[in-house]
Amino acid sequence: MTLVGMLLQREQNRFHGELRLAASERKYRQLYENLIDIDFEVDTDGNIRMVSPSIQTIAGYQPDEVTGRRMTDFFHSPDDSLQLLSAILSHGHVENYQARLHRKDGEDIWVSINGGLILDEQGVARGVRGLARDISGIKRAEEEKARLEQSLLRSQKMEALCHLQFRRMYMN
Repeated sequence: MTLVGMLLQREQNRFHGELRLAASERKYRQLYENLIDIDFEVDTDGNIRMVSPSIQTIAGYQPDEVTGRRMTDFFHSPDDSLQLLSAILSHGHVENYQARLHRKDGEDIWVSINGGLILDEQGVARGVRGLARDISGIKRAEEEKARLEQSLLRSQKMEALCHLQFRRMYMN
């Protein structure tokens, strides 16, 4: 193969590589932008460094309204955010950590958080990366179930009392 042929082949390979890279970037950007969960990154001081566009659907905020602010600004209880960060820094990760967050409209939502440490090349913690899933519907169902169980228990007690009263009236 001649030098010109080799250069053309090299340029053609580079061009096809760039096309594959662009297609891969589009694929993963689309995947990221269509996440149902909130993908987030927080530094070790609790400052939000990055949040996915799904924050808008779940909590009503644009990503730039959240980025740069403290995590505690969005938790119903600031202690929850500090406990979350502390647990991840201590254990390296958390699974299904449940907390309430404030939506932009003032309502609270329940989320389940899975996250882990971001380590630098020396193994030093530089932050936390995680996913938060809206579990508000599950929490409402659990509350309704508890309410119905309490109602059933009261009904059963009333039935037992009525039965006992009935027996007393007709057994004497």
